[in-house]
Amino acid sequence: MGKKTDVDAIAVIRRIRDRQAELLRDKSDEEIIEFFRKAGEAFRKRPRTKSKAPANRVAGGVEPPAPTPPRHAGPHRAVHDDGAHDDSQA
Repeated sequence: MGKKTDVDAIAVIRRIRDRQAELLRDKSDEEIIEFFRKAGEAFRKRPRTKSKAPANRVAGGVEPPAPTPPRHAGPHRAVHDDGAHDDSQA
């Protein structure tokens, strides 16, 4: 894992909001709608990369499948406090 970086997410969002407000200050409602429509089109057209991690969200109202239990190659082996192994099956 790489170096951890602290980010003040609220400050970042406020800066974005303030920049948009400055850009759109003297614009009409139609110009503001056009600004966000173009931004949405650009966002949808951008190249996408596949995530290496599965999503932890419910998409389209369908629950993700339940995780499958791990498979065991052999009998369970309990380790006792003294370090001895119990090879009996549970």
